[in-house]
Amino acid sequence: AQLVWPPVFQTAQKLVVHHTAGANGEMGAPARATIRAIYYYHAVTEGWGDIGYNFLVDAAGTIYKGRSTSQFLLDNGDTSGENSLAQGVTAGHAYGYNSGTVGVALLGTFTTVDATPAAKDGLAAFLAWKAGAHGLDALGSSLYTNPVNGTQIGFPNVPGHQQVPNNTTECPGGSWGGPAFVKCERPGSGVAGARHGGRHVRRKPAGARRSPERGNAARRHGAGRRSEDR
Repeated sequence: AQLVWPPVFQTAQKLVVHHTAGANGEMGAPARATIRAIYYYHAVTEGWGDIGYNFLVDAAGTIYKGRSTSQFLLDNGDTSGENSLAQGVTAGHAYGYNSGTVGVALLGTFTTVDATPAAKDGLAAFLAWKAGAHGLDALGSSLYTNPVNGTQIGFPNVPGHQQVPNNTTECPGGSWGGPAFVKCERPGSGVAGARHGGRHVRRKPAGARRSPERGNAARRHGAGRRSEDR
């Protein structure tokens, strides 16, 4: 079977951090069930054809690949989220700024509470890996150029979703203090097989069973509307 949202690839300019606005503390089987529910909401209910996040991180710090890099339903083991030219697949996580960005979401709601230390460690390792791989200053800002419509605007290289221009949202919550913790990681830290930055990257959980409760949580997040950024 083929995806109804064929993958398009662009060079990564920004790494956008989200939260999913669901239950906190999930890892293992509950986390995988939540990711399936988010997938169903984005792919089926919203009609996008795939999940809107490039990657997701659970409370244990496990990193899951989201958006498919393949025209077909199986990614053939890919965990990078990129093509052979090291360009990232366009997802649907920051309206108007999907092309040329990578969206990574912490599972949970962090408007008034913080993520677990393990989740923050996993996120930090992921951001350090991606920033290092693409030559991004994780603590700095730079000009973003939309590769589809040519729009140019400066904003942080590792913003929370609420810092993306024209995206009005609470995401990723009030506890997001910016990427300062990334400086404690080695940029571009070890990548070996399916391990990135010392964290195991899993492919998107198989199946897409809908959970009304978790689907509503994804809706409250209001994150990523899919657009071709035109």
